[in-house]
Amino acid sequence: CELVRVRAGMQAYPKDAWITEFSAPMGTTELDWTLDTYRALAAHFVVLPFNYWAWWTGWERSSSPPDGGGLFSGMSTPIYSKRYWALKQLWTTVRPGWVVTPMTTTDPTLQVGAGNQDPCAARVDLVAFTSADRSTVAVLMTNTTTSNKVLAVSGLPGTSVIAYRTDASNDMAPQAAVPITSGTANIVLPPSTAVLAVAH
Repeated sequence: CELVRVRAGMQAYPKDAWITEFSAPMGTTELDWTLDTYRALAAHFVVLPFNYWAWWTGWERSSSPPDGGGLFSGMSTPIYSKRYWALKQLWTTVRPGWVVTPMTTTDPTLQVGAGNQDPCAARVDLVAFTSADRSTVAVLMTNTTTSNKVLAVSGLPGTSVIAYRTDASNDMAPQAAVPITSGTANIVLPPSTAVLAVAH
C-alpha cells in the first residue's frame, strides 16, 4: 500500500532501484495469476518507476502444479505454470539496457498509470520496452475485460509485429505476423489475454 509514497520518494531522491520478492499475484486461477503478474510488473516499471524486477519463488518442491507463488514445481519432471512461460518470453526478448516506455490509450478500461486506482493494488495494462539502439520494441499488453480489443500501437520499428499470446489454452503462442504501416500496427487483444508484441 506504499506505491504512491514510494513513487514520491523516487521522484524526490532518484536512485537505481528494483522490486524484489514479488510472487503474490491476485486471482484464483492460473490465468488470473498470469495476467496479474504482467499487470503488477508493468505497474512497478511505470508507476514507481523501478528499473529491475525479480520473482521470489521459482521452484516449489511438489508433485502438484505450482500455486500462485511458484513458477514451476515437480519432483523429477518440471511442471511449468503459465507465469513461467509468460516471464520467460518477456525476459528472453527484453534484455539488460532496454528502456521502459510508458504508453497512452483512449480506452478507459486499460490502465497506463496509477490514476485513481487503489495504491494497494494498482496495476498497468500497457507498457513497452525499447532496445538501446531503438531497433526493437516489445509491447506488453493485458486485457482483463470481457471485450475483444484491437489496439493501434504506434512508434514501432520494422515492417511487421509478431504477437505472443497467453490465454486459457495458450502459453505465449506466436500469432500471425501483423504488418506495420508508418510505424503503426493493429494488434488484437482478446478478452482475458496477455500479449507480448515484438517489432524489429
